[in-house]
Amino acid sequence: MKTKRILSILMIAILVSIVFAGISYCATGIVNGKTVRIRKSPSMDGEILTNVYKKDEVQVLGKEGQWYKVTYEDYEGYIYETYLNVDDADIPSNDEKTDYIVTVDNNEAASEVSVKEIRINEVYKLNKDAKLHVLPLISCPVLETISSGNEVTVIQVVNNWVYVEANNKIGWILKSAVEESVTNKETNTENNNEEENNSEETSTKLGYVNVELANVREGATTEAEHIITLKLNDEVKILGEKNGWYNIQYKDITGYISKRLVSDEKTSITTSRSITTSRSLTYSRVNVQNNVVEATTNATVEAVETKKEQEAAEQARIKAEQEAAAKKAAEARARARAKAQAAAKDTPVVLNGTGATGSQIVEYAKNYIGNKYVRGGNSPATGFDCSGFTSYVYKQFGYSLSRTTSGQAANGRNVDKSELQPGDIVVFQNRAKTNIGHVGIYIGNDKFIHAENSGTGVTITSLSSNYYSQRFVCARRII
Repeated sequence: MKTKRILSILMIAILVSIVFAGISYCATGIVNGKTVRIRKSPSMDGEILTNVYKKDEVQVLGKEGQWYKVTYEDYEGYIYETYLNVDDADIPSNDEKTDYIVTVDNNEAASEVSVKEIRINEVYKLNKDAKLHVLPLISCPVLETISSGNEVTVIQVVNNWVYVEANNKIGWILKSAVEESVTNKETNTENNNEEENNSEETSTKLGYVNVELANVREGATTEAEHIITLKLNDEVKILGEKNGWYNIQYKDITGYISKRLVSDEKTSITTSRSITTSRSLTYSRVNVQNNVVEATTNATVEAVETKKEQEAAEQARIKAEQEAAAKKAAEARARARAKAQAAAKDTPVVLNGTGATGSQIVEYAKNYIGNKYVRGGNSPATGFDCSGFTSYVYKQFGYSLSRTTSGQAANGRNVDKSELQPGDIVVFQNRAKTNIGHVGIYIGNDKFIHAENSGTGVTITSLSSNYYSQRFVCARRII
């Protein structure tokens, strides 16, 4: 009986490890375009949320058709696949249930998180009891349980988690527990009616290309992808009108063409039967050609002038957006760091060490400098990841640290950065600055030892380095 019980416990531990490994999924994409838009929906017509620029990094959540679903700072939206460099092997397929959150709490059953739009600074009512977590992870400590029907104020939304204020406390709850907005219910109804009234006007009339060559594009903008080039007097079916562009269908192709390049009637080409001589026929053809060239030239000049105006306006808009985004990003980073530090201070964990000193911990950790980095690794034989390295070192001295970075952010007691001592655990945000993502062991002189990545393995790095100084969250004293 004892053997069966031990085997059952081991199986549960393995399953829990697999679950939390899945939850920590994260892929990074690098922007390859000069100015790339993040849209609210996977479509060229989707609302523009913000712009990103060449070499910017975004967190990739998944892929829908030819669009990557990404997060960038406080935004979550879509980027067309052409403008993002990312290893598709790391992206979950459509068959993977990436919208599921799994927990080992017997009182909180596994559930599918619904996808809904939740607005910041609005008050929402809960449709079921919700646990208020310290961090956006099921494994994190619970501050309290908020009863169904209570109201919460939304501070931030990250993937399937919502950062809220309720009962004079702040923490994270699952998005599935949030019902319709209390403060904006009537406004949403009015906006929906207005959107229906302002929907794209449709028609089924015919039009004809009035220049020699005209480009058809995927969207109603000159920056949209080119689909096909039409010729003079090609007949198109006009499906609708949008921002000075016609939505048209030509044979089995649909797209957008500038309104000024389409007329209600065909361009007249003189072929009168009264013209009987070869010379008069030649003159007629020349006149038609001259008319077409003149019309094309006028349209080209107009297009150039319009494009210059559009480019000037676009540059002014981009500059304003960049300044606003930089300010917003700085404020968001400051808030995230303060919240993470506050959350970590109140979750001490009793450990069972043997009385070792911080200097002994550091000297032992240095024995593994150069060891390879392996995701999920926790021993010299297999290699280490960051939390696997710190937990292995402390285990040799009788201390049982949590296996995850977020768990170690709650181990021991909080110490200020100015009071760091050798052996303290230092905690950092992930690359996207949305969660706890990295840990190491402080060794003194503003340096720490850690399993960094597959390129460096176990190494020593300065806390003042540009990357880690921007992502420092807190420090935890174990000994």
